[in-house]
Order: sequence, then C-alpha cells, then structure tokens
Amino acid sequence: MEPNGKDLAEFASLSLRFRILPLSSVTTWADGIIAETDCSAPWLIDLAMADDVESIENALRLVPGEPHADLAIRLFLALVCRQWRSGRLSIGHVRKIGWSLHCDLALPSLDGQAD
Repeated sequence: MEPNGKDLAEFASLSLRFRILPLSSVTTWADGIIAETDCSAPWLIDLAMADDVESIENALRLVPGEPHADLAIRLFLALVCRQWRSGRLSIGHVRKIGWSLHCDLALPSLDGQAD
C-alpha cells in the first residue's frame, strides 16, 4: 500500500514527537513537494517555512486526506527499529516509545487490526 500525504504527515508527527527525525527532514519533504507541483497549498508553504516543532505540528494537522488504518504507525515503528539496529537509539528510548504508544492505544495488533 502506497502511503498518502496524510500517512506521511502522521509519520512525521510521530517522528518529531519522539525525536527520531530532525525538523529539517520534515521541511525538506515539504520543499520537495513544492518543487514538484505548480500550485502549493497553504499548509505546504507553512510546513516548508516552519522553524519549530509547534509550527510544524500545526501544519501537519492541516494535511488533507484520510490515513490508511495504521500505516503511519507501521512506518514509524520500522524507522525506530532501523535506528535502534544501527545504534542510533538506546533500548531505553525504544522502550519509552513502545510504552507511550501502548498507553495511547496506537500499536497495531498482531493480526493487523488496531486494538
């Protein structure tokens, strides 16, 4: 399944919340979309111009569309796994992320359906 803009926005939001990606990754993503389109939406321009987490979060909430079930969380968990395996995240940080997502009821179930 191909992630849509809303999936990627939710992925970016999670990545910022847990400090897995730097702000520059999100603004670079927005810059790339702007370069590919003739007319950019206001949320996209706001996202590209944002220079703090709050501004980026506000712009990400405005991304239109409907996310695919739990695709954003699965993308995020794959990034966490990749970062941990490469030694860029401690097991303590991974545990904190997992516990927070568990408490938020955000983790997908083993059969692929949200709990």
